[in-house]
Amino acid sequence: MAKALSIIALLLICTGGCAGRRTASIPIAPAVAPLSKDSQPPGTEVTGSTEVNPVSYQDASTQVTPLPPPIAGEELLPVPIDAPPPGIIPEAISVPKSTLALDEVVNSVRANFPLIRVVVDERQIRSGQELSAWGAFDHKLKGASETEPLGYYENYRHGIAVERDTMWGGKTVAGYRIGRGIFEPWYLERQTNEGGEFKAGMLVPLARNRWIDPNRAALWQAQVARNQVEPEIQAEIVQFVRDGSIVYWNWVAEGQVRDVAKSLLEIAQSRNKAIARQVETGDRPQIELIDNERMIVSREARLIDAEQKLDQMAIKLSLFFRGSDGMPLVADDNRLPSRFPQIGNRLQRSEQEDIEFALTNRPDAAVLNFTREIFEIERRQAENLIQPEIYAGLLGSQDVGAPTSPTRDKSPFELEASLTVEVPVERRKAFGELRKAQGKISQLNSKQRYLYDKIAAEVRSARVALEATRLRVEKTTESLQLAVKMEETERRSFELGNSTLLDVNLREQQAADAAIELVAAQVNYYQAEADYVAALGLVGFRPDVQAAK
Repeated sequence: MAKALSIIALLLICTGGCAGRRTASIPIAPAVAPLSKDSQPPGTEVTGSTEVNPVSYQDASTQVTPLPPPIAGEELLPVPIDAPPPGIIPEAISVPKSTLALDEVVNSVRANFPLIRVVVDERQIRSGQELSAWGAFDHKLKGASETEPLGYYENYRHGIAVERDTMWGGKTVAGYRIGRGIFEPWYLERQTNEGGEFKAGMLVPLARNRWIDPNRAALWQAQVARNQVEPEIQAEIVQFVRDGSIVYWNWVAEGQVRDVAKSLLEIAQSRNKAIARQVETGDRPQIELIDNERMIVSREARLIDAEQKLDQMAIKLSLFFRGSDGMPLVADDNRLPSRFPQIGNRLQRSEQEDIEFALTNRPDAAVLNFTREIFEIERRQAENLIQPEIYAGLLGSQDVGAPTSPTRDKSPFELEASLTVEVPVERRKAFGELRKAQGKISQLNSKQRYLYDKIAAEVRSARVALEATRLRVEKTTESLQLAVKMEETERRSFELGNSTLLDVNLREQQAADAAIELVAAQVNYYQAEADYVAALGLVGFRPDVQAAK
């Protein structure tokens, strides 16, 4: 046990250093699922799923699988999560299985993280908004019945009609009416033949509302908003996967720190027996045995603190690492990786290539593009209001059955054509709406410019951090190698009687501090890598960076 710390230090050197590194590039995969362009109104009976499929990472050529696109014309209903009974807090489940790798945590976040399910449910909300917008083109059934049973003019009138606003901005109507009895001479048009009157017609816009109108504008905006939800979901997944990855590496680091503290304690405990025998034989003074026992107590306290932090980090990791039922899973010591994975050599692409990739791949940039589409539709509708309102109408009617008058004036087919014009003189509402829409687009241009600058800055910053932390790992590895040599030399001197216990403890503490510093450098590297992957808009991690089994 006297060389346990040295062994751990050598492991950290071999696995954390940069010698014999593998190189791999980050897989390039689209972060935004293909977007559907619905052209027909969806049905009223809908089915679907909000499940976010996990991704399996197998080798360096594996690409990140994007979220599945929503089914065109369907609403996606939420997957219910069984809630615990009131007053009962579900216990986190411990899962002693094989070594926990980062890909398990990533897949768990994608499939079962509750906050991702929250944003996935937005699909159903947007689908409902689109369906509601289609309601403007529903057929409207109208009916009326009027009767005058008393008085000189006794008559009744009944009618029914179907109207519908069309996708070309006009209106169609078809109906039937019947009017019987004695009518006022000035209301004879209310009278029909014995069989009643059938009527059909249409109203066609010639200027305003010809290419766009409020109904179509609302529908198109709802369709764009429904497509916009996909990059919004992807942006949330990118962020939560990044957060889960950082917590995972912190958990691995706390395990390494705990192992260093345990090794320090075991060294002191093993040495205590040898010192006790030497004290009995008179080769060492009693004070050295007391001092070593003091070291044991101190290192036991450090081990307790390290185990507490490890347990707390495992609980924090359970927020991201969940079972198929969505319940948190607390990974125990059996699932801790024995060491950090091997660090890659260097960045595989140039800075400009990474920035260009991020600008086309980041889902938050896609969200702004969809927002621009919504504002453009609003601007077109405002320009539409400036046009004069000109409608051409055509209405045909035909009475059937026996004539109600000797002149048979109700029997011939009737065709009516009309032309109506209306335009506000000042058109202040139209110009006001146009000014408002242009202001929104101008704001969006500024936001988009800043977002592009922010994406470029995040990529540059992540690249700098990745390279700096890699170099720090190299230096801390060299520092640990030197500290281990000093510690071994000092221990041999102590065994030969040429050194004191105080000097040995100092060298052991220096080697332990160097080992912990290397752990901190390694976890900083993998945290920087999680930031780098997120800055590129990817969901996942580099396939060559997985926990050692």
